[in-house]
Order: sequence, then structure tokens, then C-alpha cells
Amino acid sequence: MYFNRTVKTLKISKLHTKISNDQIYNELVYEILNHPKVQEMHEYLHHADNTVFTHSLHVSYVSYRISKMFHLDYLASARGGLLHDFFLYDWHEGKPEKGFHAHLHPKIALRNANEYFLLSDLEIDIIAKHMWPVTIKPPKHAESMLISFVDKYCAVSEAYQSYTKRVKQKVKASFS
Repeated sequence: MYFNRTVKTLKISKLHTKISNDQIYNELVYEILNHPKVQEMHEYLHHADNTVFTHSLHVSYVSYRISKMFHLDYLASARGGLLHDFFLYDWHEGKPEKGFHAHLHPKIALRNANEYFLLSDLEIDIIAKHMWPVTIKPPKHAESMLISFVDKYCAVSEAYQSYTKRVKQKVKASFS
């Protein structure tokens, strides 16, 4: 199961526990989470020391929970959140064009997602528009706007956790 690999990379143990215990969420995203191409996302670092898979799982689950709370389409939020960064390359190495990853990866993620999964119009909008306002076209749906905001929140949260971990290690090392 996908959690065997995720446990090693997911830094937020409380979130991991919530995800693994949320049977409805797991049933909704089982097909995507266990797809071999989605599993490839474990191979690429994304923000700080998190993988693209871990980040996407984080975005997906937080968006799913908020969507349920506000009576939005939580299935599309969960699926779109998982696939929003389905670009399958190491963006730190200059792909697709050095400096343009933020602008181009939504199209690449959407192309990949369309190749392997049947997507709703809402899921397409979520994936294509998740980088707004960096990209020009705004989201058409509340769920798309939600994923865009949750994506930024998760990225900042992941970077902050990595930063505080490094600071703690430096402080600890200075007293050793």
C-alpha cells in the first residue's frame, strides 16, 4: 500500500494518522494513490525536503476536509489536489525551461493526469488553475480557488517545518 512509502517522507505525523484513518478519503483516492505513475512522485523533491507525492497528498487531504466542511465537491478536491503537481520531473534541474516551472507545470500536470485518469471538468480546472495568481487565468470554481490557496499554504508550511528542523539541529549541534 502507498503508506509504506509515505510514512518515510510525510513529516506531519498527525496528518498522516488522520489520512490513514480516514476510510472515506482513502476509498475516494485509492485508484490514484496506488497508480504506478503517481507513485513516481515519491522520486522527486518538491518544497524543502518533501517529495512531490507528500506535498500533493497534503494538499489533497487538507482540500478534501475543507471542501466537506463547506459542502463543496470533496471528491474533485481530493482528486485534483493529488494530481495538481503530477508533472513527473525534477524541477530543480531546469525542466521544462529554467525559471518557468511555476508557469508551465500546471499544463504538464494536466496532460499527464489526462493520460492516466478520466477527469471531470472541475478536476481539469483545479489542476490547470492551481498556480493562480502566478498564472494569468483565474479559477472558475470555488474548489479550484481552494486548491490554489491550500497549495500555497502547504508549500509555506512544508518550507517552515524544514527550516525549523534545520535550526533545531544547528542549535543542538552547537551545544554538543
